[in-house]
Amino acid sequence: MGNRAVSTESRPVQLRSQLLRLCSAVALNAQSEDVHKLRTTIRRLELYIPKDSQMSGARRLAKQLTRIRKLGGKVRDIDIQLGLLASIQQTEVLHARDQVASVLRRRRDKRASKLEHVLETVLESGLGKRLVRVIPQGSNANTQTQSSLAQVQSEYAVLAQSIPEDGDALHDFRKSVKTMRYKLEAVQGADTAALAKRLKAVQDALGVWHDWVSLAELAEAKLRSDRLPVVAFLRSRVVARRNEARHAAAALRDELAFPREVRKPPTRASRPIARRAVR
Repeated sequence: MGNRAVSTESRPVQLRSQLLRLCSAVALNAQSEDVHKLRTTIRRLELYIPKDSQMSGARRLAKQLTRIRKLGGKVRDIDIQLGLLASIQQTEVLHARDQVASVLRRRRDKRASKLEHVLETVLESGLGKRLVRVIPQGSNANTQTQSSLAQVQSEYAVLAQSIPEDGDALHDFRKSVKTMRYKLEAVQGADTAALAKRLKAVQDALGVWHDWVSLAELAEAKLRSDRLPVVAFLRSRVVARRNEARHAAAALRDELAFPREVRKPPTRASRPIARRAVR
């Protein structure tokens, strides 16, 4: 029984170990899935870094992790965009699709090399020791005692009261949703896990929209011949995904504001009335 009750305290240790393994793996070869796990692990671990900048090593650690996460994000974005391009099979835009993919692959190689180099440097600078010093085994996430389910629900209700139409504002909306999700993941409980899952769905929908935006902008900037058909195609995807994402965000807002009542099965006395009404 004792071993099963240490999940809260052991989580920082698990995240520290996972981060160091991923840093070593990505430093050797920035594989797509490892880069993705590296970023999400950093996001979760950042919750445990004390906000007090006077603590020895805390400020440097936060700065290093932020840099790694942002560099990893640039690689991860390209991996997702390449996947989206691969899903395009319309004959009239295949040539332009391949041109955009070629540009992205060259860009990924450059960004992956930079990420690998930075990770090598950070590991050599004593990242492991810094993690142990700043985030000891008994650490609790800053949100552990502050972010209850009700609080995050309230935060989302305020955020989603006016969902941005498009552009940077909608992208910033996604970042806020992501932050709420990671806060909830640091709090145990089935209800918090369920809401975190719903927030992730909204976050992912907004992420897909933004990936199509980036693809359309790249195609518009880099292509000459065959430019108009593929740009128009990509822009149509942008609009569709934006509408889907905004709908998902609004649906969660409305569901939290007006939770569904538990439906009780009709009583025996009410059943004949219901049958007659149907007729």
